[in-house]
Amino acid sequence: MAYEFRGASLFDAVQQVVGRNAPAAELKKLNQARQKFDFAARARLGSALFVGEGNFSFALALARLKGVSPSSILATAYEDESDLGDTAYDNAAKLLKIGTPVGPDICSF
Repeated sequence: MAYEFRGASLFDAVQQVVGRNAPAAELKKLNQARQKFDFAARARLGSALFVGEGNFSFALALARLKGVSPSSILATAYEDESDLGDTAYDNAAKLLKIGTPVGPDICSF
């Protein structure tokens, strides 16, 4: 028997499979047991690409963490260079200064 999953979380999947008849307490416990995604741990393992990062604050925070190589991160934004705000430019400059590539062709300092 195969199931087609269309949801955003483990909780959604379980509800879909059991037809929303499972006791709420059991589903809540199962949902809490799922693991959170650890961006820092993944970045420490190798390369990380952030697409549409906005103002580059997340990439900057991650690049500054102990054990994360700033050069292993590539941060991009959807906006044209002319549409980026002051915070994005400041954060991009900080990223470039510590060795994190920003772009491609998004910010050229």
